[in-house]
Amino acid sequence: MTSFKVDDVTKIAKDALYVGVGLGVIGFQKIQVQRNELQKQLKGQVGGAREQVGSLSKAIDDRVKLVEERLQGVEGRVRSMVNGAS
Repeated sequence: MTSFKVDDVTKIAKDALYVGVGLGVIGFQKIQVQRNELQKQLKGQVGGAREQVGSLSKAIDDRVKLVEERLQGVEGRVRSMVNGAS
């Protein structure tokens, strides 16, 4: 049967504690790296969404201007027809 000295047990306990702390630190660092990568991905997606919203907004503004111009043309024709009929 193997007998352990108190110093051996203390050394084994310290080593186990150091290994546990080291694994905890490595795990924490991995989580931070993943969090940073996720933030970068989300920023890229949000930036892309902002660009899409901006281009959509411009397209809508262009269409509204076109409709306004056409309505002004129709209004002008209707006025000329009404003025010509009276």
